[in-house]
Amino acid sequence: MTPDLLSPAAALDHLLGAHTSVGEAGAAARRSLAVGWESPAADGFRAGVSALLVALEGDLRVLGEAVAVVRS
Repeated sequence: MTPDLLSPAAALDHLLGAHTSVGEAGAAARRSLAVGWESPAADGFRAGVSALLVALEGDLRVLGEAVAVVRS
């Protein structure tokens, strides 16, 4: 790891980028849930995406808390 990656500013940049990426993944998952398709796998898909959204929301909280710590 280079010294720049260990600086608070670099850490903050990485955290903010990760927060954005996780937020975008959550938005894509919500759009997927909004599609009204029917198939034998639809219920399983929706359950899986719902579980993914719960995990992503948890990740967003952790990333948000980390951003606050680095900013302080």
